[in-house]
Formats: sequence, structure tokens, C-alpha cells
Amino acid sequence: MSNLAIGRKVELFNTYDNVYTLSVNGVLLHSVYHPLKEAVNFAKYREKKVKDKRNIVIYGIGLGYHILELLKVIDEKSNVNVFDVDEEVMKAALQYGVLKEILKDKRVSVSCTYNGDTLKKLSKCIDESDAFIIYKPSARVLPEGCNEFKEALQRFEIAVIEFERHGEIAKKNSLLNEKMKFDTIEKFFKEYNFRNKKIIIAAAGPSLGLNIGKIKKIRDKAIIFAVGSSLKTLMNAGIKPDMITIIDPQEIVYNQIEGYENLDVPMCFLNIASNLAVTKYNGPKFMFYNSGDGVVNEDKVIDTGKSVATAALSIAIKEDANSVIFVGQDLAYLNNKSHCDDYIHGNAPVFNSDLTKKVEGVDGSILKTTSGWLYMKKWLEDKIAKYTHIKFINCSAGARIKGTINADIEKIF
Repeated sequence: MSNLAIGRKVELFNTYDNVYTLSVNGVLLHSVYHPLKEAVNFAKYREKKVKDKRNIVIYGIGLGYHILELLKVIDEKSNVNVFDVDEEVMKAALQYGVLKEILKDKRVSVSCTYNGDTLKKLSKCIDESDAFIIYKPSARVLPEGCNEFKEALQRFEIAVIEFERHGEIAKKNSLLNEKMKFDTIEKFFKEYNFRNKKIIIAAAGPSLGLNIGKIKKIRDKAIIFAVGSSLKTLMNAGIKPDMITIIDPQEIVYNQIEGYENLDVPMCFLNIASNLAVTKYNGPKFMFYNSGDGVVNEDKVIDTGKSVATAALSIAIKEDANSVIFVGQDLAYLNNKSHCDDYIHGNAPVFNSDLTKKVEGVDGSILKTTSGWLYMKKWLEDKIAKYTHIKFINCSAGARIKGTINADIEKIF
């Protein structure tokens, strides 16, 4: 047994498998008895998740046993991006683990630095990935200086889990939608020129209902992009949007457009979006792909951020909007409500005070939120920071979004 670091108690132990295990402040990164057997089980449990996947992201190296086992079930043509920002653990992996053997694999790229670009790089890799795996012991032992990174890992995982929940139906939708030879998003950009316009992103948060009267007053002064779940709130107020976006593969998405199938409004949809909703809709339709889907033509790709509102934002940015105005993008509970009254979806967050986190509101108050919303908030902030030539205005009543100007929607027109 040896102590490898000052300040943190990082210890090595011999095991029955005749290899080392590692402990950080009393938390084991691998079994103290059979770490190799544990690694085999880890890979076996995740084989379906990584099999036939093109881009795989793994956080957490430990001493590397689980990575080696995963590589045995990952395709030879796959790309595997491995991240770990714990320098002390990485040194142990090089000296006492199997990291040197992992580095010999041509499929693998290892990132072990922690700086201002690390989160952006990890976020980009996850957005472009087909599978994301966190080795939980590695995340658990991150040093105190990495708390922001640890929270980001949790947000990434929540977003990916939500997106992967409907994997089989997503594949089915993709096959059906692609067979139907729909026009792609590049044609939408050619036919609908919103360049240099003010674009409202109408999300389905509680403040959409609070602002609906104001939106009606300024309707003719802006372009409105509606997510599917906000369509009925807008239409019930007599506000016809200029574009509708859907990305969810579930059939319940059809309920969001039911009654409005004959709208002469373009629908932009992700290739895995509900085929039922897409086929029932009779207006103009344009399909796009997510970044990382292996699509060669970037004109067909939209960075969805794993959310419909963030997908709508990416479309607005690609349209080269003059300004983007968020309404209903609350990212927090308002009066214990997660969404506007007309919201239709199968997985609306139910308020539970024991499970909520806290976030600063646009008015400086502290609001209750969720890990999923915090992930979306960070994604939005990172996206906004890249496009300084576009003005971003937050007319929602929920969480403060860095990089946006908080304003009353009536006062900006």
C-alpha cells in the first residue's frame, strides 16, 4: 500500500487478481478483491449500449480495467473519446494500471487536461456521440476544485439518458422518415428567408402563458418559431407561428399538433421525430439530422442540444437572425408549475421539493429547478457565447441565462 498524493489520500492495494486497485479518500475506484472480474461485468452490462456505435464517449479511467474490457466489445471502426480530469488518478493509471495499453489502441483518444475548454470539448463530443458512459467511481472522487465539472457531468448524463430512453422507436422513426424522402432543412433555409429578422423562440414554460397577450400585440413585428408543445397555446390565442419544430420520437407528440394538421406553416423535424406526427401533418415539412449522426452534408445538420427548444435556437442561428428572443424558456418551476397550461407531453416534470436544485431567476430571486434544466441552461449559455453578432433577449420569467438581456417583450419592439 502506498500514498501517492499530498492533500488527498490516494492509496494502492494489491488484489486477489494480482493487479492493483485504487482508493481516493476511502472511496474505491475498483473492487478490492476482483477488479478484473468487475471490469468484465461492467463491459457486459453495457455491451448493447456501445455495440455498432460510431462515436463513443467515456468519462472516467480509474486504473483502466473497465476501458480495456469495453474495447473488446466496441467495433473496430468506432471512435472512442475517453476523458478524465483527475491528474493524480491518471498518474496512477500510467504507473500502476493499464492506461499505456489503452493508449496503444488506434480507436482511442484520451483527454486528461482540465482547463477552460475541457467542458466545451466534452460537451461537443457528447453532442456528436452515439453512446455516453460515466464510470461513476471516477466522478465520485473528483477533487473539490472540479465541482463545476462534476455538476456538468451529471447534467450531461441526465440529458443523454432522456434522449436514449426511446432508442428503439427512434430508430424505427428514422427508417420510416428517411424512406418518405422528405425535403431537408437546407431547402427550408432557401425557401424561408428570415435573415436579419427578430426571431421569437416560443418554448412551453409557464411564462409563455403569462406573455401570450403581449406576443399577440407584437405578432406582426417578429418571426415566431414554436416548439411542438407550445403550438396549441399560441393557436388558442390566435397566434399562428412561422415555423414548428419537433424532435421527440414518442407518438404522443402527435397530440401537440392534433387539430392543426392542415396549417400552412413549415415543420422542421429531426429524422428520429415521431413518424406519426410527421405523416399526419399536411403542411410543408423539412427534415434535419443531429450533429454527430455521420451526415456528410453539414447543411442538413442542426445542433439539437438534445432538446426541442435548443434545436429551434440552432435553426434561428443558422438563419442568421438579427436577434433571438426567448419566451417560455423558464428552466425553472414558477409557482410549482413546469409548463404552460396547454402543455402536452408524456414526461412533464412533476414538482417534487425533495428532488429540486436552485437557480438564480431573472429578477434575482432563487428558483427551484432540475438537473435537466440546468444542463439546458449551460448548453444555451455556451451556444450564445459563440454568436456575439446576434442579440439574445430573455423575455421569460424563470432562470437567468448568461449572455442574454432580460427584458419585457413589449419594450423591445
